Amino acid sequence: MPIKIVTDSSCDLMSALAHSKGVSVVPVHIGIGSHTYRDGLDLTPPELLAKLADPRLGGTITTAHPTPQDFLEAYQALPAECQILSIHPSSSLSGSYNAALQARKLLPQGEERVWVVDSGSVSIGLALFVLEACEMIVASPHLKVAEILPRLEELRPRLRLLFTASNLRSLARGGRVSQAASRISSMLSVNYVFKYDGQKSIVAIAQTFDLDSALDIIVQRLQADDLLTPIKRLYIGYTHNFHTSCRPSEAEEPSD
Repeated sequence: MPIKIVTDSSCDLMSALAHSKGVSVVPVHIGIGSHTYRDGLDLTPPELLAKLADPRLGGTITTAHPTPQDFLEAYQALPAECQILSIHPSSSLSGSYNAALQARKLLPQGEERVWVVDSGSVSIGLALFVLEACEMIVASPHLKVAEILPRLEELRPRLRLLFTASNLRSLARGGRVSQAASRISSMLSVNYVFKYDGQKSIVAIAQTFDLDSALDIIVQRLQADDLLTPIKRLYIGYTHNFHTSCRPSEAEEPSD
């Protein structure tokens, strides 16, 4: 049986890359005022970033994970003879995983066809999880999902997500950081460095007053983490001036 991969748009995979890998990406819902948009379909990343930067709109923007019906439709669109590997952001931060479990129950023979996986990560970390599965399928076309799952379980504790942000307004609105931290960041122009490694919360590990220092800290943390030696794959994602979005791109394998 061929294997098809499903995820949601919070993985931040470039659409061209997802398409080339045969990955079905279910859009996250974005609410702006009284309107709801599908991430990447009705609203592009640059358009969303521009709206976030607009003081008239930024405070009204909300997001919601795909519904069970969204995932069910994605599963139904795939060939009936395929196995489905459905990979999702950490269940401690998103309801996507649980929505996919519900969708599996609604799909005829869903328990036999669909495997739902919690990546334990978000954004680029989720993208790495998805691409690892893609590479295994390409390397061994006759592979079964049951043979992929142990590798993903092995990969999960090795995923590290480190990031910095020029302001914390969006994180604070989503309850990911405190309003106090957001205000301090704005008043003092502080760049916080955060990590997420599958736990229930995003943790600030350092603070600096310029972006270059924040990036240096990220590199130092990567170098000091024994679990990441050697680093198999490093992804870097960034946004630029809130107008142009650069989705994750595969970096060269780090040299010694």
